[in-house]
Amino acid sequence: CTDELFDAGQRAMYAVISKLRRKGLFIPRIALRCFDSQIRAILSYGVQVWGPHFLLQLLDRPRDIQGRYCYFDRAMEDRMVGIQRTFLRSLASVGRVPDNRLLFREFGQQPLHIHWATLIYRFWNKLVKAKNNIFHNVFREEIRMALLSDCTGSSWGSLVLRGLRCLGHWPDIPVDGELEVRVNVLASKEINIDALVLTLKERFDEDWVNPRLHVQPREFVSD
Repeated sequence: CTDELFDAGQRAMYAVISKLRRKGLFIPRIALRCFDSQIRAILSYGVQVWGPHFLLQLLDRPRDIQGRYCYFDRAMEDRMVGIQRTFLRSLASVGRVPDNRLLFREFGQQPLHIHWATLIYRFWNKLVKAKNNIFHNVFREEIRMALLSDCTGSSWGSLVLRGLRCLGHWPDIPVDGELEVRVNVLASKEINIDALVLTLKERFDEDWVNPRLHVQPREFVSD
């Protein structure tokens, strides 16, 4: 599935760049809207289903020796984000830049994972609200399977809940409660999307804040 989306997204990227250049419209204000509406839409198709696996490749890894999450650097390893990066480089008219952060900051962009997380947890909230139908019943079963494995399995429910745990947004549920009680609580628990995305953005931005910015210029070692 993701192979086909990658190929389609890459073709769409080059087609959009070519068309906008021919019309003299390859400028940030227009190009970034086209990326979101056409290219990002392709790269995010069905992400509610396949996305938790790719999101966890970013979230569920130990911090580095300095205690940093390194989300941005890990996101750059994703080939889907590679398409996003290539588009931004073309827009900036540069082949390579010293630091990808500069490229994304220049255009006020974030790696695709933030958009993916938004769609995934909106889907969770949609399933919470879809009571008394087959989708909600399957949703409950996913939660039940996840809890039985302490969210260590590879099922959709395990991956989504493990993502919440990694981000520190694990819902408040009775730890010692019976399984069905915990399933009932989780199956009725909507996720605060804004708070979750804010946490994710803060962790993406952690490496952007240099310690030198917190001191007076005269205190710089180089001075």
